[in-house]
Amino acid sequence: MRRFVDDFVDFGPGRPCFPSNIHIEFYKPLKKQVDILREDMFQVRYGDDLLNYVIDVGWYGAGFSTKGFFQVYLIKDANWQEPVLGIKCKSVKRLVPAIERCLARLQKDTDDFRLLPPMVFP
Repeated sequence: MRRFVDDFVDFGPGRPCFPSNIHIEFYKPLKKQVDILREDMFQVRYGDDLLNYVIDVGWYGAGFSTKGFFQVYLIKDANWQEPVLGIKCKSVKRLVPAIERCLARLQKDTDDFRLLPPMVFP
């Protein structure tokens, strides 16, 4: 059975904002998924014009190669120069906790809980 990153992460009311590779296979070795590794993998948006957050995931390093890392950013108000949070990881299994840390920080930083996914504790 194929399982994907988004099977393990509850993005709540977040909206994917461009065609994405959010369907990175969780159990498939990264070297067998190199065709999807690129800088713009996926973004999930929260909020509106007044409260605007983005979780951005990309692959940095040699494109279409396992020589690199995932970079996960939490961006507020389109301020890409000063991310709220940035996390690097080298594996799909570490990608899920990195995204969950961004979601936890999003919940901590905002009081508009309509925008946030429910917190899930292991």
